[in-house]
Amino acid sequence: MRTTTNRFMIIAAVILLLTAGCTIVDYPALVLLPVSSIPSTTTVPSFPDQVFRDGSSVGFSDYHRDYGYIKVTINFFKDSYQTVSIESFDALGQPRNDAADSPALQSAIGLGGRLRSLGPNRIAELDAISGATVTVNGIKQAAWRATAKARYRQDQEASIYYDGTFLGVSDRSLRGWTIAVVTIRRGVMEHVMLQGVFPQTEELEDGSTAELLDANGDFVYQVASADHPWPEYHQAVEILEQNFIAAGISGIDYVDSITRATVTSLEAKIAVSRALDAAKR
Repeated sequence: MRTTTNRFMIIAAVILLLTAGCTIVDYPALVLLPVSSIPSTTTVPSFPDQVFRDGSSVGFSDYHRDYGYIKVTINFFKDSYQTVSIESFDALGQPRNDAADSPALQSAIGLGGRLRSLGPNRIAELDAISGATVTVNGIKQAAWRATAKARYRQDQEASIYYDGTFLGVSDRSLRGWTIAVVTIRRGVMEHVMLQGVFPQTEELEDGSTAELLDANGDFVYQVASADHPWPEYHQAVEILEQNFIAAGISGIDYVDSITRATVTSLEAKIAVSRALDAAKR
């Protein structure tokens, strides 16, 4: 019995010595390891060699009450413009690329090829066109914004929105749609103007009214005037404008619809959201 106890004590002592020995040897060795040899558990993100992301990027110009706005879509590949698409929209948010009655506008919209050859670093050199100065300036602005969005290293700005005035358009239908003109300053939505767009009517000889048609047989649209025959509409627009300003950019989705103007309320919310999307950096 005594012999067994002695053996147990000897084995225990040996284990303690081995453990202590490992600790004495390994601890200093771990401390002396160079930092570079210690595997990292996190991957530090790094930017690629390219300046711009491959793929499509969209930019919008500021809204002009007489000329509308410009949308430029650029496809990037290895820091070059692969394709450039220029679209022009009138003050009601309607496409005007097929405005055959304006040769200057057609020439400006056709500058996509020239802009593509200039590339991202020479946008300012885009050719001026007599009679389309505002349009060409809008193209430059929209192209610059599309290019800035595609950068891997974007400038750190206090706001994620550009300062300026932007147009948003709800889904269009034959009945009409709603547009929102939104002004942003330093990341704050300062002003919202809502306008309903409806088919223009004309009075017939028998005293009735009918929708006015253009040469192609399509409706002619106009902004609802002060004498629009629906008082609830004008009241709803005024209240909605105030509520959007009070809610701010982050509260747009929480603005309630106005009773008896549900469609207008929904269209207005979509239009304001799209104006904000156009203003994003």
